[in-house]
Amino acid sequence: MMMENFHPNLLEHGVGRRLNNARLALLNASDQLTELSGDELTVRVRPVKDRLTKMMTRVAVVGQIKAGKSTFANCVSRRMDLLPADVNPWTSVVTQLYFGHHSGKNSGAVFRFFDEDQWDILANRGGRLAALTEGLLEDYKRTELLTEVRAMRMRAEGRLGEEFDGLLGKSHRFSSVTPEIMERYVSAGDELAAGAVAENEPGRFADITHTAEIFFEQSPFGCPICLIDTPGINDPLLIREEITQQSLEDADYFVVVLSAHQPLSKEDVRLIRLLRALDRNRFVVFVNRVDEISNAGESAEALRNRVAAQMVEYLDGTEVEVVVGSMEWAKYALTGTSEFLDQAVLDSFVDGRGLLAAAERCAHDSGLDLSRAKAYVASGIGEVETSLSRLLLQGGSQTHFLSMADDLKSVSGQLTERLKLRLNPDPKDAEPAEKPLTAGEAERLMNSIITQANNHIQALEIAMQESCDALGDKLADQAETFAEAQRDEVKAAVADVGRDGDISIDLDPLRSRLTKTYKSGFDEIQGVLWDELKSINHSFRSAIPKRVEQPLQTVRIATLPIIGLLPRSNPFNKTVTFDLSQTWLAGIFARSDRLTDRALDTIKTQFTDIALTTVDREKELFSETLAETIQQFEYDLKEQLGAVVEANASAAAEGDTVPPKVRQKAQEDLAKLEKLTNKLSKLQADLEREFSVK
Repeated sequence: MMMENFHPNLLEHGVGRRLNNARLALLNASDQLTELSGDELTVRVRPVKDRLTKMMTRVAVVGQIKAGKSTFANCVSRRMDLLPADVNPWTSVVTQLYFGHHSGKNSGAVFRFFDEDQWDILANRGGRLAALTEGLLEDYKRTELLTEVRAMRMRAEGRLGEEFDGLLGKSHRFSSVTPEIMERYVSAGDELAAGAVAENEPGRFADITHTAEIFFEQSPFGCPICLIDTPGINDPLLIREEITQQSLEDADYFVVVLSAHQPLSKEDVRLIRLLRALDRNRFVVFVNRVDEISNAGESAEALRNRVAAQMVEYLDGTEVEVVVGSMEWAKYALTGTSEFLDQAVLDSFVDGRGLLAAAERCAHDSGLDLSRAKAYVASGIGEVETSLSRLLLQGGSQTHFLSMADDLKSVSGQLTERLKLRLNPDPKDAEPAEKPLTAGEAERLMNSIITQANNHIQALEIAMQESCDALGDKLADQAETFAEAQRDEVKAAVADVGRDGDISIDLDPLRSRLTKTYKSGFDEIQGVLWDELKSINHSFRSAIPKRVEQPLQTVRIATLPIIGLLPRSNPFNKTVTFDLSQTWLAGIFARSDRLTDRALDTIKTQFTDIALTTVDREKELFSETLAETIQQFEYDLKEQLGAVVEANASAAAEGDTVPPKVRQKAQEDLAKLEKLTNKLSKLQADLEREFSVK
């Protein structure tokens, strides 16, 4: 896993550096607040600091088998021997590559095996595959479908022998990693091998390895990143494809690797549609292997334009960045290894795309010889890295960072008010009859405000639950309407072309409709909650006595946690029966109307189940956030009122005189807080400019 072969000027690309600068600025502010507040408000600062410290951007590399995903991961990580890319067959395990893990771990690996329950669901009962086909296929057909997952167990037991049972639920750990170790755990090995496999053979543990976690220093990335290498979306084993699809829900951003030989095949299109639902602005497309197509220089731009146009079509008019290139050229540029280099093809590509001037600048700036500089600019690796850096400043990043900056400003404001109370516990404009605030008065005021706020929150939660239930009913109605329409169309098609004809059902329109309804419904409920929380803030503030109005001005029910909630990755792209095989559907339609009706009923039942489950989860999410928000509000109110009473008592005991040293320290801290608050305000403004939300 060494990098000594790389050209030194290409070792670091700094993907995510701007994101990391914002993270470090907020971390610095949280450290300053912790120091100034002592034990008083660290409970408010700690969650923000923990989020910033543990922040890890997750980028998944996805695409078909042998499209070049692992080679891409090797190049972008500047470790050419990191993942087995030339073995046949392919990567079979979701591999998480951590660069700059918050634990400080920067070497070694952990390979985690399926536990007994996971393995039982996966390899014995077929998991969701069995559930999806329940009641639709004859026993012999179901046996045929489950053969592949059962073969996985047989192959694993054959390779591992008596060790098999003892490995389930365990993990293997290494202090350092070699390519041979990686092949042993993440490569599928020889699919045709029978019987035991030698200890050091590729693929020995691959069938029972659930995930692989590999640790490195943060370099060459500019921020902590987890790069996820996935099995192919067209893996012949459906179970591995299912594992890949599940891993996508954990990723923040994606690089879709296509092959120039057949870009945007049916499998690619299905993947694009899946990612579209996750978040259409969160991926970049890389068309690999242009060095292997004829007339690469002339055809590459036309290829890029064609793929870009198709992407706009598949994404309902939204544009994403499409880069064409070759990871073989990237390998040559980065390491100087030219074993598979065809210089004539490279020169033709550079000339055909007008990249010679860029290559000459690259050679001048980096110190590369011209041939390797040509390979670098032609490979597309630099373009993809630039695109990734832009992606990292989109989507939820702005919301999360602004939310944390706002939380820190709120803490800074509360600490400022407490220091002012120590210096001047009694407001100058308060009526004599109104001061000072006693402990009993403070408790009664606090209980009154909290009771009022809780009553509002309870009513708000009931309204939220009802809105979520209405959204679930609307989604279920849409699924039922679609299923009924398909029933009529299928029966008409059978009458027209006969039961032996090619009849298919396209679920994309239903998925698109459900997704649009779900996201707009989520946004509407979220907007209502935000407006109501602002209203509750105004209501309780109007009831605050004037004598404590100033010290309580920074206490509020936070609204940003609600706005910071993002819709879950689209649940409506979850695999359902009709995604499994059109061949099976044709067999069902050909047999009887009764089976046809039963099959079509699964559209309604499965999508309704997904919709209602999703809405229930959203209700939990909103409820948990509201509960945490009001709990924090109660804590802040209690602490701030306590500070008022303490300041009044202190002033009375000291005869309204603050000791000089205490006053000097408080004044120094106030100056630091004012400077810090201004810094946070500037940082918020910078974040709003820096982070783009398309």
